[in-house]
Amino acid sequence: MKLFKILVSTAVLAAYSASSTLAADIFVIGGKPDDPFWSIVKRGAEDAGKVV
Repeated sequence: MKLFKILVSTAVLAAYSASSTLAADIFVIGGKPDDPFWSIVKRGAEDAGKVV
């Protein structure tokens, strides 16, 4: 049972570290600042930043 807990902990840690390694910086160029589309994108990016 102890070995199983160690294996599960290792798998979770590996999955967590892999997801942060695969993160990317995204830059969007174009559009007007007052376009309503970008306010939705900005809000989504800010919400995602809170989760991460």
